[in-house]
Amino acid sequence: MRPKKHKTPANKYNLEEYLNQNAEVKNILEEVPAVKKYIGNILKTYSYCKKDLDLIFAKTGACYTNIDHVKMLIQHGNIQAASISSLLRCHNTRAKTLVALLPKLTDSRVLLLKEYGIAFSSIVSIVRGVHSNNIATAIEEVLNTTLVLQANGAYTLSPQLTKVLEYYKCSFTNIANILRVVKSNISAVLSKLLQILESSKISDLHKKLDINFSSFSSILNGAGATCIQALEKLLQILDHSKIQELKNQGIHFANISSILSKARAAAPQALEQLLQIYRYYVTLLEYKN
Repeated sequence: MRPKKHKTPANKYNLEEYLNQNAEVKNILEEVPAVKKYIGNILKTYSYCKKDLDLIFAKTGACYTNIDHVKMLIQHGNIQAASISSLLRCHNTRAKTLVALLPKLTDSRVLLLKEYGIAFSSIVSIVRGVHSNNIATAIEEVLNTTLVLQANGAYTLSPQLTKVLEYYKCSFTNIANILRVVKSNISAVLSKLLQILESSKISDLHKKLDINFSSFSSILNGAGATCIQALEKLLQILDHSKIQELKNQGIHFANISSILSKARAAAPQALEQLLQIYRYYVTLLEYKN
C-alpha cells in the first residue's frame, strides 16, 4: 500500500509551490541552496497563504531583508531552523512572528550567549509560552537580563549570572527548564530567580549537604512564574538538621528530588509530606535497633 501524500490545503502553499509563482525569489534561493534549505526547514511544519509568504519574502529597496537575515544565521551557526519553527505556533500570526524574529535572532548578543555556553534552545524553552506577538520582545528581555553593556561598548555576561553559573555550578539549561513556558514578565521572573540562586542559602546547601541545583531544577521543571514562591518555600523547609539526619541514614536529597520530579508549585507541600514519611521511617529504624 502506497503511503499517502501530504496535500497542501486550498489557498495554502509550501515553499516550492510559492517559488514556482515567484521567479525572482526562486532564482535568488537557487543560487544559495543552504539558505533555501534553511528557510524550507523553518516553513515545512506549516503551510502558508500567499499573503504570508509575500510578507516573509518582502523586498526592501533592492534587498530581500529576511533572506539576508537567514544568510547571517547560517554564518553564525548557532540556531537550528527547528528551534525557530517551534516558536511559530499561532496560525494567524506565524509570518508576522517570523518577520519580527529574524532580525532579533541575528543580534550579536544571541551569538555571544553561545560563547558563554548558553544555547539558543534554552532561550526557546523560556519564551515559547509567550504569545506569538510578543516572542521577539521576550527574547529581548532574556538578552537584557543575562547580558550587561560595559563602558567600552561591549556586552558581557551579567555578574549575577556569572556567579550562579561558575561558583554554584548551575547550568543555564537547568534554569531554562524551571522557567519553561513563562507567559509574561520574563525579565522580572528571571532576575528574581537569579537573585535567589546567588543567595547564601543555596551556597550553604551545596557546601554542607552536597545538594546541587540540578535537584531543584528537577523538582521545579516547568514551574514557570510559580518557581519563585515555590523555591523560596523549599529553601525554608530544607532545614540543615533534617536533611543531615536523612543523609546519615543513606537517604540523599537526589533521591528525594527524583521522587518530586516536576512537582512544580506543589513541591513545598509534597516535600513536607515526604520528609514526614522519611522521619517516621528513621524513627521506626531507631526503635527496631
